[in-house]
Amino acid sequence: MAETLQGIPAHYQVMFDNNINLNSQQMDSLIGDRVWSAPASGEIKYIDYYPEVAAVKNNSRLPKSPHIEIQRRRRQVTPNRYQFGNAIDRLDIEKLARNPQDPIFASGAAALARTKDDVIIDALGGNAVAVNEDKTTSNVALPAAQKVGVQVGSPSGAPVDCGMNETKVLKARQIIGEGKVDIGRPDNKLYGLISSKAVFHDLLSRDKVVSSDFNSTKPLVDGMLMQWLGIEWVITERLLDDANGDALCYVYAKSGIHLAVWEELYFSVKPRGDLSDSPYIYMEKTIDAVRTEEAKVVQIAIDKTATATGA
Repeated sequence: MAETLQGIPAHYQVMFDNNINLNSQQMDSLIGDRVWSAPASGEIKYIDYYPEVAAVKNNSRLPKSPHIEIQRRRRQVTPNRYQFGNAIDRLDIEKLARNPQDPIFASGAAALARTKDDVIIDALGGNAVAVNEDKTTSNVALPAAQKVGVQVGSPSGAPVDCGMNETKVLKARQIIGEGKVDIGRPDNKLYGLISSKAVFHDLLSRDKVVSSDFNSTKPLVDGMLMQWLGIEWVITERLLDDANGDALCYVYAKSGIHLAVWEELYFSVKPRGDLSDSPYIYMEKTIDAVRTEEAKVVQIAIDKTATATGA
């Protein structure tokens, strides 16, 4: 009797990709290397800084040595621990073509890297903890003078909410300059945090942004805004909105934010006895950040839905 093909579909095999892929996500910290970062230990870390002072003129012969009092100012950070953990069922490992441990570890490391950016962004626009002379603490908000409003740079006529524009960035540079920030120092290098929409919709359509005729350094690299108006720009989608739904971008000097690192990354992979000895991936990062000086940070509000970007 001739063989039939009726039973063949029952023997079809399902093949899965041996690679376990990660969804689209930010894998590394984009801002961590663009702030003043230093190790920390103990329950509290203090960041001291000293305001501007003036020299005294004295042309007398053999004058007494002057003593000019300098009022020290202090900010405070405390350790905050951020965690990631995931257990892998041992039966799942047997069923999968590849042990998922490596991509799970990569996913956890990416989550903690993004957390670092979130902590820095919170410090840019949030309250800074100041330590007073009597050792009490107080919260210092970013003052209104350090904020560029959403209607700055509106087209001629009645003011309207608008997106990112040259006028807003120039206003931010003016505020930084009036704060006497010495941007010639490497530790005061200027950075800008901006969203993709603000770059690709609001700015890249402008000749003054993309043309080398208006810029001494090349502003675009592979279609990405890198350097413009003396600011190195970082595109991030983790910026926060204000109560009106406007995105809050920032221009800041590197030393304007202090990132304290108690532990950059701790990880372990151990069996969990309470979960049938399933491998458990655990990771943590312990950090905090604070704004050191208000003069070194400027907040720019942009309307995310505006069709008009202004001047």
